[in-house]
Amino acid sequence: MNLSMPDESDHILDLITGYLMGELNAGQKQELDQWIHSSVHNRRLFEQLTAPAGIKNDLLRMGGIDGQPVWDQIRRQIPGLPVQFDDNSPRRLNTRSRIWWAVAVLLVIFSGAAFWWMKPPKARAPFVKTVGECNCPTAFLPSMIDPTRVNLVLIDGAVIKLDEQRSGTQWLQDSLVITKNDQGLLYKAGKSNKAPLAAVHYNTLVTPPGKAYYLQWADGSNAWLSAGSVLRYPVPFAGNERKVELTGKAWFSVKPAKDRPFLVVAKETISVVHGTTFNVSAYPEEEGVKTTVEQGKVMVKSKNDSALVSTGEEARLTTTNSWQVSRLTNAANASSWKQGVLEFEQASLQEVLPQVAEWYAYKVHWHPGASSNERMTGWLNITDPIGNVVKAIEKNFKIRIEVDLTNKILKIY
Repeated sequence: MNLSMPDESDHILDLITGYLMGELNAGQKQELDQWIHSSVHNRRLFEQLTAPAGIKNDLLRMGGIDGQPVWDQIRRQIPGLPVQFDDNSPRRLNTRSRIWWAVAVLLVIFSGAAFWWMKPPKARAPFVKTVGECNCPTAFLPSMIDPTRVNLVLIDGAVIKLDEQRSGTQWLQDSLVITKNDQGLLYKAGKSNKAPLAAVHYNTLVTPPGKAYYLQWADGSNAWLSAGSVLRYPVPFAGNERKVELTGKAWFSVKPAKDRPFLVVAKETISVVHGTTFNVSAYPEEEGVKTTVEQGKVMVKSKNDSALVSTGEEARLTTTNSWQVSRLTNAANASSWKQGVLEFEQASLQEVLPQVAEWYAYKVHWHPGASSNERMTGWLNITDPIGNVVKAIEKNFKIRIEVDLTNKILKIY
């Protein structure tokens, strides 16, 4: 891409921005796809700009960036822009404009034409918000969820983009204090002069593709929510059980509590534990449910069957609605995504690809006759753009995979 041609640059910027906003029509998707595949440079650039763990939407809103030096570099690449850069103006732009400017800056930076000038971090005072109370179950519109962010839905229906909250931000919710820190979310019992809410109320944590998130409840139990997943849980845990609802994948470490089992509801199954460490995988596109126990015991239940799963075992719900329990060589591999990798031992291509596709929110299309007899033992770095991960898979399994970035499809040949 030649950034000295402002008209073409603006058009590509608009296409990428439209892609990030989900606004492209079929013709625009095809045009963007042609630009992506016109050169290796364009493809790598697009992957950097749209990487789930990237900084594409935050660049100009970060207080640590001195805008003028970066702007001067951009002006040398794109003639005709204003001389002065208003460091505050991007914060007043609408969402689409902010993304456009962020993409513009990143295009120059990733093209090797600009450098970072960082200001010393400013000291910030603690920030506390009080959550309003409602007398009805939490309700929110799907359109309120930002698919590129980690979202927390509070009991009053407010949607918090956790990526945009600084460490130390707190929310006061009934008798709980919720703190966003460098690790994730921390729930703690606090003092409240108000009577407890009569009805059970919930928080909902939603993760985007390519990003996991950690939370710890007030009872000491904690969880990691994997990419593209939703976890709904009562605040606080009350009564004689601790029940959460999962769509996607999550890892749990449950603090023992006599007579208060911890229940994970996923699809039409329930995992019942009293104190253990385990992983549950239940993506909507995934066939059945998998529960893998790292330590302890878990009772899994479905409509017509139940099974007790012990340390080092995995239970799969089959198409006949019965549980199949098997022993694993290393049960911890099932939750390796918490460390930003996917670990495998003698795994087939059919076992590897679905996990990669789930993490990046891609679909897999198998070309007739596509197969591999190779096995994979090792790990894939899922903090990398998907193109890098696919190259490692191609090399290991000796196959060809086409990455359709615009439609998010892995085509296996």
